[in-house]
Amino acid sequence: MTTVGLGFFGITDPSLFFNFTSVPQPGLNGRKIDVIAGQILGGSSGVNGLQVHRGQKEDYDRWGSYFGPKSSWSWESVLPYFKKAWHFHPPSKALATQNNIKYDAKYWGTTSNIHASWPTFTWPSLSE
Repeated sequence: MTTVGLGFFGITDPSLFFNFTSVPQPGLNGRKIDVIAGQILGGSSGVNGLQVHRGQKEDYDRWGSYFGPKSSWSWESVLPYFKKAWHFHPPSKALATQNNIKYDAKYWGTTSNIHASWPTFTWPSLSE
């Protein structure tokens, strides 16, 4: 069993991820891009700095529109699952003020056993 310390340093150990190469990308002059996917418990979060990200409302709504007007795929339909997936712990007031962090807790859940929080330490360069 491998323990990944410090999150993104997992990307330095090739045994922890699948390394796929994209097809040539027309918008990048035909270049191919490495697509990294974690093959460890936690998946790609284990090799990307343990970050939690979701797309924007418009992304989900646009994807749903591809399936027609009766599609149930939309921001409103996936939001309840996002809220079930993570227990959100907001940053402290001091950290939020210092780093101009804005969030709306109504888009996050508080009952999951999977916790998402802000780090207790941020590098000084991040608040410049």
